[in-house]
Amino acid sequence: MRSLLTLLLIYVCLCSYGQTVNGVVTDERTGRPLTGAWIATSKANVITGIQGEFSVVGAKTNDTLRVKMQGYKLYVLPLNPANNKNIRIGLEAAIIELNEVHVTAKRDRVKDSLNNRKMFAKEFNASAPKLKDIIVVSGSNAGLLPVLVSRLFPPSLSGP
Repeated sequence: MRSLLTLLLIYVCLCSYGQTVNGVVTDERTGRPLTGAWIATSKANVITGIQGEFSVVGAKTNDTLRVKMQGYKLYVLPLNPANNKNIRIGLEAAIIELNEVHVTAKRDRVKDSLNNRKMFAKEFNASAPKLKDIIVVSGSNAGLLPVLVSRLFPPSLSGP
């Protein structure tokens, strides 16, 4: 009876203990490794390395592994103790379609210029910094002002 209770306790501890999940994320069509894919479980989030490899520590037995990457479909894998080592995940590319595109050869340069001026009015109306913007006089640095002015405008350049 005691040994059965001990085995049951060991089994419960192992099931509740977080497992390490290792694997590689690749493109399903080309087989190339994908760098920067987001791997998420309920307890941990990791990003794939340069060769598409990942290692998630602390994954539970009944947890799910979610793999996301821009331009690819979401991949969901339920975890079990049998498939925690060297998982190879192939992500399928997501197809992005445009509904309709209009291309015209005629262009009104004046209208485009006016639209650009409206959009970027703040940048177009910028002015160059003045001398008072460069040199700031404060209580502690008041003694440095004559030195800065003499370096900016040396007396030898002012005339004969």
